[in-house]
Amino acid sequence: MQDALDDIQFLAFMKETTDLSEKEIYIVFDMFDVDASGSIEFDEFYLLACMLIAIKDHNEKDFLFHHSRTCFELIDEDASTEITTSEFMRFGFMFNMSKSTIKRIFSEFDVSGDKKLSYEEFRMFAVYAIDKQREMENAAKRITPAETVDEPSKTSRACIIL
Repeated sequence: MQDALDDIQFLAFMKETTDLSEKEIYIVFDMFDVDASGSIEFDEFYLLACMLIAIKDHNEKDFLFHHSRTCFELIDEDASTEITTSEFMRFGFMFNMSKSTIKRIFSEFDVSGDKKLSYEEFRMFAVYAIDKQREMENAAKRITPAETVDEPSKTSRACIIL
């Protein structure tokens, strides 16, 4: 396809712009190749670029909240309309979530107890995540300048490194 990136072009792009491993890059490729065409078309690439920018700016929870349906569908690898723990663990690194965080999410937000998150349960998590992020940001604002330490900020695993 002329207006798309194949897996090799995508790999080269992601190696130059992120610190993801080759395995993680191919996971991302599969995640964003939503039509299973074997290439990343412009609309799929645009979504990826928006997500990478959100991650770089430490706004991945905002992105997750504002695009919860799209994120849900990206994570729902088998299109079952439910996210399993393994699906979330496979793609959670894109949202800066550790496996222990994902397990906690499932234990707290799997209201039905079926070991899967429906979209409604996922949406509750997204609302909680943005509330928690805002709470942390407000707490950070309350720290006086004398209490802060000059340290380089830690960036996410999927950040753009340009």
